[in-house]
Amino acid sequence: MANLLLVDGDAQRRLDIWDRLVEEGHRVEMAALGGEALSRVLAGGICLVLLEVALADRDGLSVCEELRRRGYAGTLILLADSERTRECVLGLRAGADDVLTRPFQLVELCARIEACLRRRPVARVPAGPTLRFGDVEVDLCDARVAKAGRPVALSPREFQLLRCLIERAGSLSAASSCSTAHGERMRRRARRRWTCTSRGCAASSRPTRGGRS
Repeated sequence: MANLLLVDGDAQRRLDIWDRLVEEGHRVEMAALGGEALSRVLAGGICLVLLEVALADRDGLSVCEELRRRGYAGTLILLADSERTRECVLGLRAGADDVLTRPFQLVELCARIEACLRRRPVARVPAGPTLRFGDVEVDLCDARVAKAGRPVALSPREFQLLRCLIERAGSLSAASSCSTAHGERMRRRARRRWTCTSRGCAASSRPTRGGRS
């Protein structure tokens, strides 16, 4: 399981990609702006960044370049529209490990992530303090939950929902957003071939046979 940061200004596309990565067992945080991404990555604990080239506050290329200049040694994968070929080349020269252009299928994105992580082994993030709520203990680093000392089995999606609620404690709107996003994904459980474009991620009209996409 890897700690990933997904940086994309498109909220729907961000949620679609987040949903698939969580299913793959990754711990995924999200950011919409380049400045927010810089702060989060430089705070430590992120081993791979999925970085959209076109962001509202600054372009992803400058974020990539600054992360490398400031010593970030993790994996950087750029996401861009196919017509931004020049930016993709510049991104690789700026320190990106890989570039993925839209339209792409989410199964390809997952494969690219796995390949990059194989080439650059994930360093274990030092464990932080365990959070306690009554007799419930939550280890955000190792993705473990225990109640009264007994392990509680949670799926990756369920743990991400729990983490989302904990990190945004006290915010009713954030809690509603987390639960709404989770409920929406549960209603879309029928596996299909998902393709990510500049307009978002969508399923093809035909479900795939055998295996996931």
